[in-house]
Amino acid sequence: MIQFDLDKIIHEKRAVTSGYHLMVARGWRILGQADNLHSPLAYSAFEFRCSIERALIELFVLIRDKKVSKSDLKAMSSFGKLQKTIVKTFGGQTRFQRTMTFNKLYAVAGGIPLFSVLDITILERFWLKLSEYCHRQLKPDETWESMGDQWLRKGYELLNEVETYLWSVLVTAKVGWVQPRTMEPEMLKAQEDFVDGRIDQATLETWARSLQLESRIKDPEMPANRSLPPSRSAGKKADGTKRA
Repeated sequence: MIQFDLDKIIHEKRAVTSGYHLMVARGWRILGQADNLHSPLAYSAFEFRCSIERALIELFVLIRDKKVSKSDLKAMSSFGKLQKTIVKTFGGQTRFQRTMTFNKLYAVAGGIPLFSVLDITILERFWLKLSEYCHRQLKPDETWESMGDQWLRKGYELLNEVETYLWSVLVTAKVGWVQPRTMEPEMLKAQEDFVDGRIDQATLETWARSLQLESRIKDPEMPANRSLPPSRSAGKKADGTKRA
């Protein structure tokens, strides 16, 4: 992660990582917040939006195992298109979020650095709100000229909210993905059951601990309990409701 130095940054080429955009956005936010400065607010909103876009692109590249097609590249040219492509890949947003949750639990059990669970709904909401502070510069009579400091204060409140979330998923945790080809058959079955709603998160967590993945990584000869967690019947979801 870079540290914000305006004099240095304006003389250097821009980077393209989500972390770079996050730190530049944070720098502009810190620079302008104390005095409710207008330009730093707009610059920070733009950089935070770039960070959101890049985070989703970085995740998508990992999902594709770093092998992107021409259609993937086309989808990556638009935040909305990329969002829809990711959701479609997993058969819906719920299945995508549950897959990310499984990856996080798998990583924790295996002693891997903490994986993020990116919430596309939150990212989209922030992206749209930040866009207001980028594009509404063209309508001053509806923003800073009519609302004055109130518009600026709300803007900096948004920047802080976005920064807190992005920091939690890009710095405190990391964007990562567990490739199916690296997983054992019983783990793939557990992932399928969890994503389909046949087992709940508590059951999955208990089973992951029982596998003692961390110990097995350190000592491959250590035996493990390979019995699958009990799954519900195909006619019921994890919450007990019947499937359609």
